[in-house]
Amino acid sequence: TVSAQVFYRSDAVVPPPFTAAPMCDDGQHGDGGASDGIYGATIPPHPNDTVVEFFLEAADRIGLTNRWPALPLPASDQTNLPARIPNALYQVDGSSYAGAQPLYKLILLESERAELASIPCTASQDSDAAMSGTFISVDSRGTECRYGCGFRNRGHLTRCATPPNYRVDFPNDRPWHGQRTLNLNAVDPYVLVFGSILAHQSGLAGYDCHAAAVRVNNANLADPAGGMYGSYAAVEAYDNTWSEAHFPIDSAGNL
Repeated sequence: TVSAQVFYRSDAVVPPPFTAAPMCDDGQHGDGGASDGIYGATIPPHPNDTVVEFFLEAADRIGLTNRWPALPLPASDQTNLPARIPNALYQVDGSSYAGAQPLYKLILLESERAELASIPCTASQDSDAAMSGTFISVDSRGTECRYGCGFRNRGHLTRCATPPNYRVDFPNDRPWHGQRTLNLNAVDPYVLVFGSILAHQSGLAGYDCHAAAVRVNNANLADPAGGMYGSYAAVEAYDNTWSEAHFPIDSAGNL
């Protein structure tokens, strides 16, 4: 790499142009040691709760460039990319969390958060349209971040819940704790946690499930009373990852 830049802008109804900042390998920009092949840059402070959109570009000695996240490929019915393309996101967060449950944060552009919340939830319109964003987990294993996740509403009879159930899809090359999918259920989460414990204690194959605190763009949407008691149920999805984990010698059976 000869040069690298980070392009960033704060989320807004009318997004401003991206600002470019050079990335350096001099040991002075959060990049580790000087000349170690790791580049860093400093983005100026933003107000609390600001969502910042960014991407990186690098060039080599012969002028070839690369971009992360990579640009998506146009769909078969598109001649050009849409005006809004998925970039990496982070959110300024001055809050603290001292709860005993794992904390999961979903970060989206405000326009996409609002669009996801506005999708009709009627049984005839169970849309699985997903929005791009960042997932952050804070638990006993530390703090982890996954860019480029997909967030969508989930459920059938419970899809109209307030707040909604969420499905988190992780990039295939960057699974989270061995999982490619995580369900966050808002409807009677304590029942799901109890059912998971009962199945495991009975020696039966079931889903792994635990109570979790969830924030959507730093907002806590969980009902502190009712059936939620301030928590979601973080539920392992039934898919081939589940069968491989629970039936390692017979993962090709019927599920």
